Amino acid sequence: MQAAPCGIPAPVIGGWSGSKRWTVAAYLPLGVFLLLILSTFSDYGVTYDEDSRYAYGEYIIRWYASGFRDRIALRSAVTLEGGFFPVLARLAGRARPRQQFERGHLVNALFGLTAAFGAYRLARYLAGPLAGFLATLFLIAVPRFYGNAFNNPADIPFAALHILFLDCLVRAVPRLPDLPKRDWVRLGLWLGLALAVRPGAVLLVFYLGLTLTLWLTGRWYAGSLRADRRANFRSPAARLALVFASISAIAYGVMLLWWPAAQVRPIVQPAKALWFASHYPHRFSELFEGRSVPIAELPRYYVSKWFLITLPEYFLIALAVGVLSMLASLRRLSRSDAGTDRFVQHAVVLAAALLPLVYTLAAKPAEYDAGRHYLFFLPPLAVLAAMAVAKTVEVPRFPYARGLVLLPLGASLAVTAVSMWRLHPHQYVFFNRILGKGLPEAAKSFETDYWGNSYKEGVEWLAQNYRPGLSKPKVASCSDARSTSYFLPQDRFDYVGSYNHGQPISAPPDFLVATTRWDCHKIVDGVVIHTVERLGTPLLYVKAVSAPARNGAWGNWTKRTP
Repeated sequence: MQAAPCGIPAPVIGGWSGSKRWTVAAYLPLGVFLLLILSTFSDYGVTYDEDSRYAYGEYIIRWYASGFRDRIALRSAVTLEGGFFPVLARLAGRARPRQQFERGHLVNALFGLTAAFGAYRLARYLAGPLAGFLATLFLIAVPRFYGNAFNNPADIPFAALHILFLDCLVRAVPRLPDLPKRDWVRLGLWLGLALAVRPGAVLLVFYLGLTLTLWLTGRWYAGSLRADRRANFRSPAARLALVFASISAIAYGVMLLWWPAAQVRPIVQPAKALWFASHYPHRFSELFEGRSVPIAELPRYYVSKWFLITLPEYFLIALAVGVLSMLASLRRLSRSDAGTDRFVQHAVVLAAALLPLVYTLAAKPAEYDAGRHYLFFLPPLAVLAAMAVAKTVEVPRFPYARGLVLLPLGASLAVTAVSMWRLHPHQYVFFNRILGKGLPEAAKSFETDYWGNSYKEGVEWLAQNYRPGLSKPKVASCSDARSTSYFLPQDRFDYVGSYNHGQPISAPPDFLVATTRWDCHKIVDGVVIHTVERLGTPLLYVKAVSAPARNGAWGNWTKRTP
């Protein structure tokens, strides 16, 4: 049998959940996701981080094209991160400069598809084809993951590389301590690319060290290394140390390729980036639990609560079963070499699924925007939930388990899919009904469109419905400039700045386009002429501000200011 990439092939798993039909079925949600990506990637707006990151990609390209003489990449606002994704997005945008952001959204969404495929591979390897199918379905149907997949230029690429590294790491366990060099390269590549997206990928280095330590300890505990303590323990330990050092060295080299500032300061810049990621001096506030809270004062459970109120019901149920099932399986593993390997593999997946939340509770790092920086642990969570369901339906003493488990999950998935369709293209504002009480109620207490995705829809409505009569009206927003100006016809409108994003207002606006974040839609008086809403919940307002806009070009508007 030919070895699979990143380690040995998946073990043969029998029973109903091990049927080959689930292998075929797993490609159905992946195929549907791909079709949705290709047909809808241009529906999504420009989020606040995209403009600076795409510019950073261009600066890195210039860094290499100029033979390291063009040093603007060293002065970019994003120098505290690598530029792997920004370079890919910028290269895709160069093919069609007038659609640079749409091309970037396509690349972004393909990373989301890659994350789903990585979850499938890992779950199938550990628990069989049904688990692989469910992991794919569970992840794609998470509205926050799906919505972010199109225009979150850091967290989704990192989530994809994170799960690919975990898949490689888990598959490599049975080959330890004599890991083939090709697996060193694969693990180093995924780790290096992840570090070139987020400095927080250093967490993967911890997973690598944890895996090697658990393997060595487990083999010692199982008795494999006790015959000659000195010879048999030191030799594997030395080989594992070589594996760790080699993978880390490869990863470091790959990271530097995409990070010009780290090439100039290879130690200081990564260290500075790590510190800054956890101590970023945010000066704004966020709506949380019904009140405006400064970022520095958000509670330790901030990230945990956001996931509890936004994960779909099916995910919460399957995940609760998954944690219990995984803990029970760790206790049942035998004291043998094979049992040790399975223990290590399960423990690493459990750690990847739960440690990030434990870290936020213990360390209280800088957190904001609904905890979007922690989307990377959704794929391991999906794997954990899928493995639990696959094991549950095979319980021999419970013949009705399949129906009692799969039917409610299927119904919940269907309801979630309908909600995602109704929210399109703002899926990431979803709140579950059990803990989040649904979008209309949750919007009173929590942020909704924190990314500014709805600006596209509001600006396009303004451009399509403007009637000549007001010569080149001035438009202001509460967004990053590109979130509004990119969709505003420059020959018909003038963009004059933002009230909240550092672009001072150069002239009194005729129209204001503003989301409900920070109550920016109330910052100036005016007549509401259009509302972008989903499920009866306003996300963005378009207001006529000046007298000509209210009465001249538009006629007499009767809607009241919110």
